[in-house]
Parts: sequence; structure tokens; C-alpha cells
Amino acid sequence: MSEYSIKNLEALSGIKAQTIRVWERRYNILIPTRTSTNIRKYSDSDLVKLLNLSVLIQHGHKISQLSQMSDQQLKESVYELKYKPFLHNTEIDKLLSATIDMDSRKFTASLENNIDILGFEESIIHVVFPFLKHLGILWQTGNLIPAQEHFVSNLIRNKFIQENNKIGEPNNLDAPLTLFILPQGEEHELSLLFYQYIAKVEGHNTIYLGQNVPNADLINISAYKTPDNVFTSFTSSISGIDLKAYIEKISEIFHSSTIYITGGQLKKLNFKLPSNVVVVSSPAKFRKYHKN
Repeated sequence: MSEYSIKNLEALSGIKAQTIRVWERRYNILIPTRTSTNIRKYSDSDLVKLLNLSVLIQHGHKISQLSQMSDQQLKESVYELKYKPFLHNTEIDKLLSATIDMDSRKFTASLENNIDILGFEESIIHVVFPFLKHLGILWQTGNLIPAQEHFVSNLIRNKFIQENNKIGEPNNLDAPLTLFILPQGEEHELSLLFYQYIAKVEGHNTIYLGQNVPNADLINISAYKTPDNVFTSFTSSISGIDLKAYIEKISEIFHSSTIYITGGQLKKLNFKLPSNVVVVSSPAKFRKYHKN
């Protein structure tokens, strides 16, 4: 079982630490354990309860009423909520709660509901990617176990693949060809799958190679395929990838292609990029580059 500080709960739920303390005193909402130095410690079930409370309060419920409900009643009330425009943060909390509980039914229902209302692309940009940032907080604080990460990554990955398969490949043989790859050591492919979706929506032919593609394979591919674009992503901070060496290498291998790069690790860039390499900060930027 994971342990959270009150500051962890504040960061993940958006509810101020002072408010949590007031709720504990007034409504007995949470009963934390305490260390020998009287520091509060909270469990997974405490975090899930707080996330559910946060969602319901933002939908107009009163804490005085919610405090009378059991944990199960709170969960069922969240299930029954209808989507409200501009409350993306409540949808993020739903996904986070489902992840901690490893509740695939709740996670899938929440994701599908967002897609039905917002559309796939808007749901990913405004709900799923911010949700993944919240997962990063859990990971950094040691409160996300590998099983939970695999659980949620596979659910999202499968949805991305489904949406990509719906589009298919264009009938236009002259459409741009975009190759999607991740370097050796990089396992996180969700952003790569999403940008493949964007490229397919824009009418590109795509070749998706995904994770852990060795440089030797790229050299072999370049011998008989000349993609218009190559897209790669750098997400993991523990992949051990030498950004400068890798970027220069793929720029050299695909010297007549435009190389698009994205990912959180690009904040480490401290060198001049080759002339055929472009940093992509958003889907809108990716589309703009292609239209130009």
C-alpha cells in the first residue's frame, strides 16, 4: 500500500492541504495514520476518496452531504455523473481514481465518455495527457507501482491503436510518407501513437515501427525507403539516450527527410539542431509545419 503526505494529496487532487485538515476535524472525512513526529500519512483508499470528493464537489455537491456517504456510494455517484464542459480536471480525477483502484471498467467508461463528447483528439490533449502528468507525480513520489503503470498504459495504447486503425491509409499514392520510430531504450510510445493519428488524419501514409528501433535497422530502412518525414519522441529520463548523438545520427541517416522530435526530455537540449530537425511542441505545430 502506498503512503502519501498531505502535500501529495493536495498536488494530486487540487484540494488545499488546509481544506483537507478542516474536513478531517469537522467531518471526519479521512483518518490518517501519524508518524512518531506526528506527520500525517494517507493511503491509496484515502487518495481515491479525496479524488471522488473533488469530482463531486466540482459538480455542485456539498461536502456536508458527501461526508455522510460511504466510499462505495461516493464511487457510484461519480459513475453516474454526466460530463460538464470545461471541467476537464474532474475527468482527470476520474481516470486517476480508476488507475489507483485498477478498475478497467471505470477507466474505459470515463475515457469513452470523453471521446464521445469531445472527440478523440480533444480528449487526448485536454484530458489524457494532463492525466499522464498526474501519473508522473505519483511515480516521482514512489506511489505508483509498475503494475498500475502497465495497466493504464495498455488501456490507452489499445485505444490509440483502435483509432489509428479506423482511419486506415490514404488512397493517394503521392501522399507524404512519415516514419514513426523510438530509439533504443525508449519504451514510452503513447505520444508517438497519437502523432501517428494526427499524421493519418492529415492524409499521410505512415510506417509505424514503435519502440526500441536500433540505428542499424534505420540504416537498412533508408537504403530502400525515403520517407518525407521521420517522427521520434524522447520521454523517459532513465533511457540513457544521448540526445545529441541520436538526433545527429538520424539526421544523417535520413538527410533528405524532415525529422520531427518531441517529448519531455527535449528540455535538456543545449546544442544547435541539424537543419532538417524540427521540435514539435503540440499537434497544432505539427500540422502547421506540414501545411507550410
